[in-house]
Amino acid sequence: LRLQQPNGSFDSGAGISALCGMALLAGGHTPTRGVHQAASQKTLKFVLASQDKVSGYLGADMGNMYSHGFATLYLAECYGMSPEPSLLRSLQAAIDLIHRSQNSEGGWRYQPAPVDADISVTICQIMALRAAFNVGVGGTPSQESIARAITYVRRCANGDGSFGYQAGGGGSSSGAEGIPRCAAGTMSLIGSGITNLSDAVLGPAMRFLRTHVNEHIYSRGSYYWYGQYYAAQALFHSPEPKDWDTYWAKAWPAF
Repeated sequence: LRLQQPNGSFDSGAGISALCGMALLAGGHTPTRGVHQAASQKTLKFVLASQDKVSGYLGADMGNMYSHGFATLYLAECYGMSPEPSLLRSLQAAIDLIHRSQNSEGGWRYQPAPVDADISVTICQIMALRAAFNVGVGGTPSQESIARAITYVRRCANGDGSFGYQAGGGGSSSGAEGIPRCAAGTMSLIGSGITNLSDAVLGPAMRFLRTHVNEHIYSRGSYYWYGQYYAAQALFHSPEPKDWDTYWAKAWPAF
């Protein structure tokens, strides 16, 4: 909270501020209740004010479609807790932009245009679509969009459980260095409702994650917090409940 600026941001754009806002939500501090309700409300106001009123884009200040995906996810979480009509309009506009920006492969990249794609930006949009769908926003177009996105994610998968940065481009990273993309790819599948470990992509991905995540925890290597952000989610939602217990026993002392 010491980092929050008077305008409600956290000295950054809508995406980073939205992630900070989700930390407040997770602690029970929503825009309408909680000990730090005022700070949470200011964060939401900042994110809403950052949205382009014509296109619905939330990434113009900085962070591009990464920012848009995280900010849309945050709006969906806020709407689920307090379904205000004005918030619904902003969330729907943000989701509509995600629909329009999906490229022919099924993915997204930095700009809000259906040009190219990578797995990192793509998972941000998948999680935003799923969160909004869970609170009744997006409907059939989001279901269809997520299905196309999963086709793209599967094309990024390598046989060893790791994931390439882009479909058909290889880019396998062994050991700890492969955790960020593997965790993102794994959570893409789980977030889309794929939880059967016999799945040809999810099964190897979970094995890769289990094998190398501890090494990544202690390595402090490339894209460290990005990797842990998605690893924590994937292992928490793993079809095997013990995966979370095993991970967290190693992770919390390191953090």
